[in-house]
Amino acid sequence: MTSVWRGGTIYFFLGLFIGSTVTAIPLAILGLTVDLVLPETLRTVLAVPVIAVLSVIELGGRGDRLPQNRRVVPQSIYLKGRRTGALQFGFELGTGVRTYITNSLPWIAVATAIFQTHGLSEPFLLSVGFSIGRALTVPAIRLGSGSNSWANQVDTHPRRFALPSLAASTTVAIMLTIS
Repeated sequence: MTSVWRGGTIYFFLGLFIGSTVTAIPLAILGLTVDLVLPETLRTVLAVPVIAVLSVIELGGRGDRLPQNRRVVPQSIYLKGRRTGALQFGFELGTGVRTYITNSLPWIAVATAIFQTHGLSEPFLLSVGFSIGRALTVPAIRLGSGSNSWANQVDTHPRRFALPSLAASTTVAIMLTIS
């Protein structure tokens, strides 16, 4: 566990939620604009192939090849201390400014927010889900050590874990599409 998180976990979580909420604002504006300009049928016709392509990429184990900002935590964040550093790192991770995206699921959420937004709730609910997923990595990493751990199993058999994850995100995308 990095020193950014030690003693500053709550600040990291807070940064995640703030960062993802900030990201939800332009997604909501873009989604509402698309909602006003394009009829629902056309939005669905555009959303389905985008989500399908992202799903195929995910099942092929190539989700890490999608656009992302491949930067690690700079030393300056460590120097800010456990609270401020954790808050800043959480914020940047929540916005996607500084993160490795290891799968296509965040892009499925973005496509869903853009093509299937009918109000402000969808992008913000997606951002909360993104934050919770990122926040759960902290205790999961702490619990996932050892040769027979879940983390080792994911590294050894990534496709076994990609399908349930993809099914869950696709279900959410479909639910938002038909709502």
